[in-house]
This record gives sequence, structure tokens and C-alpha cells, in this order.
Amino acid sequence: MPSEAATAAILGGFAVASVFAGLLFAKLLYYCIETRPEKARQRREQKDLEAQRVARQRTVWSSRAGNLNTVTGHQKTTSTYQPATVEAQRQSIEVAREAAEKLAKEVSGEDEGKFRRWVWKVTGR
Repeated sequence: MPSEAATAAILGGFAVASVFAGLLFAKLLYYCIETRPEKARQRREQKDLEAQRVARQRTVWSSRAGNLNTVTGHQKTTSTYQPATVEAQRQSIEVAREAAEKLAKEVSGEDEGKFRRWVWKVTGR
């Protein structure tokens, strides 16, 4: 049977070890709590810097690209778009009206299956 001195030494060692472990845990907990906002701020700053770098790079690319589309990299087309004349607008409205009337005639009183088949035939979908 161990002597009382040995038992006291063993218990003292456990006490010192537990105090050391508690201090280590407290320091780790303090580090995690105190540095979390700092790390979050650093991540936000890093994201902002990256976004600024990308924006600067896009500006450089677009200025170098000249007449290239900066999104697709394809040549921009110079459109010679002419507004539709009044007569062309009237014709397109009339065509749309006729199509709507045809649709109304074919759908009215018919079942949904026939309508779906008609839509499939017309649109291919």
C-alpha cells in the first residue's frame, strides 16, 4: 500500500495537471472568442480587395478590348437599327390579333388535351 506521501504527491500532480489544463482551455477559449471578429473582419476586407481587383481588371480588359464585348469576348456588332414604320407596326399588331382570334376559336369548347396537342404542333414543345 502506498504511503501517505506518495498519495499526496499523486493527488498534487493531478491537481497541477488539471489547473494547467484548465488554464490552457481558458486561453484557447479566449483566443477563439477574441479573434473571431478580427478574422471575420479580415475575411471581409480580403473579399473587398478581391472584388476591387476584379473590377479594375475588367476595366482594363474593357478598355483594351475596344469593340469587343467584355462578357462574351465576341466582336460587338454595330447595329443599324431603324425604328419600324407606323405601317409595319400596324401589320404586326394585326398579325398578333389574328393569331389570338385563331387561338380563341380553337380552344373554346375543346378539351385540354386537344389544346395541348395544338400548342405542341405550333410551338414544337
